[in-house]
Amino acid sequence: MNFHDSRKSLLTGPLYLQVSEIIRQRIIDAEWPVGQPIPNEADLSREVGVSKGTLRKALELLEDDHLIVRRQGRGTFVAQTSNDAELDRFSNLSCGGQKVREKAVSVSEMPGPVTVDEARSLKLVPGSPVHRFNRLFRAQNKAVISEVLTLPKSRFLDLGENADLSAPLLFSVYRLDYDVAISSATESVSATSADAAMARLMGLAEGTPLLRAERVAFTTHGTPVELSLRHIHLEGARYAVQL
Repeated sequence: MNFHDSRKSLLTGPLYLQVSEIIRQRIIDAEWPVGQPIPNEADLSREVGVSKGTLRKALELLEDDHLIVRRQGRGTFVAQTSNDAELDRFSNLSCGGQKVREKAVSVSEMPGPVTVDEARSLKLVPGSPVHRFNRLFRAQNKAVISEVLTLPKSRFLDLGENADLSAPLLFSVYRLDYDVAISSATESVSATSADAAMARLMGLAEGTPLLRAERVAFTTHGTPVELSLRHIHLEGARYAVQL
């Protein structure tokens, strides 16, 4: 493989960014298995056709995106992708110092056209087809979470037909089944209370205080691909954000 082959000729920008994209795509294409080492810097820089300095800058970007892990004295490895790993990285809900990991007790599809808010958050044009799922979680500490998950069908055409949608986070499904790696997420939280419909759904009294958490997840290219709107009855849980 050579950096200057025709597949790379369409890449633009600084050389280290181009190299980062080349290696990123090879990881997404599963050329190197998750958890396994990639070639050492000398071999990889020679293979791609760039200096070691350029390669190191490219690898730093991939490490920032959590696609690789560099281990002193051992080499550079493709980062593990699992429900637990993604939960440790992205979830803010914990109880007794441990992340809440219970699976959804129910998952149901919510058909309908994309809403204005969904289109804005996911940068979709009006009328774009979406998957929309309602997921209900009941943790052992009595915390209750109702989530509406919205994703563009253009990226996840058959989602829901085969994949298990009960995991607290589906980021590993996106990466393993659809080659969509989640690099970052933004989240906003506010206080609210359960209206009559939400109270029935969550098994709570109407007017119960809830935490409203809205999360948008982005690919390594900065494209929004998942909108999560959760209403959370904390009970004995904590919602903590590390700054």
